[in-house]
This record gives sequence, structure tokens and C-alpha cells, in this order.
Amino acid sequence: MKQFITVLFLLVAFCSQAGAQSKGYQYRVKIKGLQTGDTCFLANYYGNKQYLADTAIIDGKGWLTYEGKEPLPAGLYLVVLPSKTYFEFVINEPQFSLETDTLNFVTGMKVIGSEENRIFYDFLKYSGSRQAQMQELGKVYPRYKEEGKTDSMDYVQRTYTALEKEVNDYKEKIYKEHPDKLITKIFIAMKDPEIPEPTPGPDGKIDSTFKYRFYKDNYFKYMSLEDERLLRSPVFHNKLNYFFTKVLPQIPDTLIKEADRVIQMTNGNKETFKYVVFYLTNTYETSEIMGMDAVFVHMANTYYKTGRAYWVDTAQVRKIGERADILGPLLIGKIAPNLTLPDTLNKPQTLHAINKPHTILVFWDPKCGHCKTTIPKLYALYDSLLKHGHAVETYSVCIEPDEKVLNDFIRENKLTWINVHVLEPKWENYQKFYDANGLDYIKNKYLVDQLNLRIGYDIYSTPVIYLLDEKKQILAKKLDVEGLRELLKYRYEQGFK
Repeated sequence: MKQFITVLFLLVAFCSQAGAQSKGYQYRVKIKGLQTGDTCFLANYYGNKQYLADTAIIDGKGWLTYEGKEPLPAGLYLVVLPSKTYFEFVINEPQFSLETDTLNFVTGMKVIGSEENRIFYDFLKYSGSRQAQMQELGKVYPRYKEEGKTDSMDYVQRTYTALEKEVNDYKEKIYKEHPDKLITKIFIAMKDPEIPEPTPGPDGKIDSTFKYRFYKDNYFKYMSLEDERLLRSPVFHNKLNYFFTKVLPQIPDTLIKEADRVIQMTNGNKETFKYVVFYLTNTYETSEIMGMDAVFVHMANTYYKTGRAYWVDTAQVRKIGERADILGPLLIGKIAPNLTLPDTLNKPQTLHAINKPHTILVFWDPKCGHCKTTIPKLYALYDSLLKHGHAVETYSVCIEPDEKVLNDFIRENKLTWINVHVLEPKWENYQKFYDANGLDYIKNKYLVDQLNLRIGYDIYSTPVIYLLDEKKQILAKKLDVEGLRELLKYRYEQGFK
């Protein structure tokens, strides 16, 4: 058993009472090694976290009693001791008793009145004894290998494999004898699909992608995405997260397609639908991988703005929708919003008027410490590209309207690319005007363009670097200088000018 719990228990809106038993609950627990008056928490898994479900104090006879008039939803629960150590058990019945010992929760466990937990702890005891033997074998194998004792090494490998098979056979027995038990559903959900050997096609060749595609398509074969009880075990989140972060290539179109497929597999269960939609939306809104915001925009447009995210109130839906509206035009492959801003001579310079195979678009502030180091490095890269004959331009947008500060920085660093800047009044005044009236009410062209800097280009900190192609399509965004250098190097190697 794990030895400590890492998350303090909080109540969240995700916790649901749906699908529970029709009566209240009473669970009695006695733990040898604790004292009268000790407090122990009852917690449940939900996704990748644990939440407080109940609290009890050890009475004079050594018992903890967790009880309530409303049933607890089925799932895998934990009793958390004052030392933060804990043991797990299954709740899928309204009442039962457990007795155990702090010296070893598993071997000391006695289950009274719960078939689910008897099966669970019989397996833990059986597998624990086999795992102890396997650990000992793992310790002696390196020594036999170093001494060159091949016979002993073979014996260790055969024994280790046999022990693994015994544990798997025990699990298979549980599957067959108790197919409807929740603990069986949890065990089965952890299984991976068995991948068959590919057969040759009409041309006699083997499809090299067959095994991967079969694994991907059948990944959730043994886990029912419509069984909300699995949400209250670690397996649901872990399997979901592994699929989207490890199994799938991190390509937005692929992730979007698979997101819709997996969501459909929840088959109308409100709780698992909610969890999967929330997980995907949150994961890709906060992803640090460039381009993953396309998944967030898809989730927002498909599930939130359409009203399918039933658990989110109107204000939250509006915020998510507005965020998607901002990010949508800035996705990789989209045409960058046009800008027309004054240069240092107060002559208008238009972004889309630049006729070069590559345009570096940078937003910065001469008062920003990070900009003070980044902009000279970026200019050195730009200058180097020109000297090597590459057709590239930089549209450098200073978001500080103080022209003296801007011009001093330009002269000091000898920035000869296209330097443009915002106009007075300061952004705070524009923000207030926008909040009060909305973008459609703003008629001044420069003012619209300056709002585009912050809103249209999602500028909340500086510097921000975009790379555009000759059509002003966004090739990459929010790069650092080294990332920009490597991307341009790759494109030049591919034949781009």
C-alpha cells in the first residue's frame, strides 16, 4: 500500500451522488495500533485526486464508524490515518466492517460482510506474497549475471515468469467467477488490448502500422467509459491521460478526432461525459505544446458554446467562448490578423504589406526586463539571416506608447527592422472603453489595431514572437529566439528561402 497521501481533501462540483445505493451507509473500521480519540478520514478517488467523504473518531472500543443518511457513490475509497498512511477498500455495499493492523494493512485485514472487499484483499494477499518472491529474485539475478552463472540466471527467469503467470491466472479467475463485481471492473479496466499478429496484404507486405493502430483503436476495450464508478478509482484518469499524452501523436487534428471518439464512448453517462470533456478542455487550454490550443478551441466550440457542457453556468460558458474566439484566429495555419501601426516617423506600416517568404512578428516592451535581453538576441538572429541572403523581415511592435523610451532603446540597440508602436492614451484606458462598449463600437482605426495587439494577438506578457509565411499564415507562435532559429533552419533545409 502507498504510505502517504499527497492531496488535502477538498469538495468540488465534480463529486456526484448519482448511481449510489438507495439507502444510507455505515462502515465500521477497527485498526490495531491506533488509540481512542484518534481521527481518521474517509476519502474517495475522483479522477487523479482524492476528496474528503467523511470523518470519524476512534471510540472506546477501538472502532471508527462512518455513517450517513445519504448513500456514498460506489468506488475505491481510502481510510487515512493520522500518520497520513492509508489503505484502500471498495464501497459498493451499504454496510460492512473491516479490521486491520498498522503493521501491515493487507496481511492484517479481516473483512466482515463485504464480498467485494473479501475478493479484493484475498487478491492483495496472494499477489503480495508472489511479488515479495519476485523482488528477491530481482536482487539475486544481477549477482548471477556478474558471476556468469547462466543456469542460475535461467532458473531465476523461469521462476519469475511463473510467478507472474500465477498472479495473472488469479486475476483471470476473479474475472470469470465474479464478472459483475466492481473490483472486477477495476481490475479489468487496467488491462491492455491483446494485439494480434498482422496478416500480409494482397501484395504480400505487412502493414508496419497495424500493431499501433490496433492498440490505439482498442485501447479502451476493457474499460467502460460509461461506468461512472470507475471515476472513483485511479484507473479512469490514468488510462485517459496516458492515451492522450503517450499513445496519441501530439498533432491537433488527431487529438481532436480522438477526443470526439472517446467522448462518444461515454454513451450518455453524464458524469463520465462531464469528466472527459473537462479533462480535455483543461489539458489543452493549459498545454505548453505549441498548437494544442486548437484542441481547446474545438472543445469550446463543440461542447461549451453549444450548451452540451450542462454543468457550467452561463458566465463561465461566456468566458470559455470568448477565450476560444480570441485563440481561434491565432491557430497554427490561420492568417495572422492584420495590423497597421505608426513607425518612429509616424508613418503607417501594414503587416500584410510585407512581401517576404518569412515575417518575424514580435511584441515587446522596452521596460520589460526579459525584453531587454531577448530583443537584442532576436535582432542578432535577424541580422545574421539577412547576411546569409535569406529574405526575411521583422515587424517589431512596441506596446509601450512612450516614444522617447522606444526611440532610446532602438538607437541603443541599432534596431533597423520595421519598428512600430502603439499610440497614446495608454492601454488601461482602451481596456475600460472596450469593457464598456465592445470592439464593434470602436471606430478609430489605430485604436482598433491597438486593441488587436492585446486582444487579437492574446498579448498578456512580453516578449511574444510569431513566425509568418509569405501569405501571413501563422507557422509558429510564442517562440523563444533559439526555437525560432531552429525552426527557420529546418525550413531553409527544406528548400524555403
